[in-house]
Amino acid sequence: KKGREKLQEIISDYILHSEELVLLFVLLDARHDLQQIDHDFITELGEAGIPFALIYTKCDKLGVNALKAQVERNAATLLESWEELPPTFCSSAETGQGRQ
Repeated sequence: KKGREKLQEIISDYILHSEELVLLFVLLDARHDLQQIDHDFITELGEAGIPFALIYTKCDKLGVNALKAQVERNAATLLESWEELPPTFCSSAETGQGRQ
């Protein structure tokens, strides 16, 4: 637990103070609803003014309609507290989807 807290501190320090950071990619598993920890992290990024994009991973594991429904469900959750969504992409390491 102590190691996890230290790692969290290192990551937060980098994200909040890096002069090289241009855009942070937040990876989300496309098969699952947005988790509270994800929502909290995204909120923190927004409050700190950190530019980021949402990257849904494992998009090949869902059908087209299921993927669209999942992304829309997560977007609706975010729009409860956000005026505008960050850029969002779908990707798959297996098929190369989203690489472009």
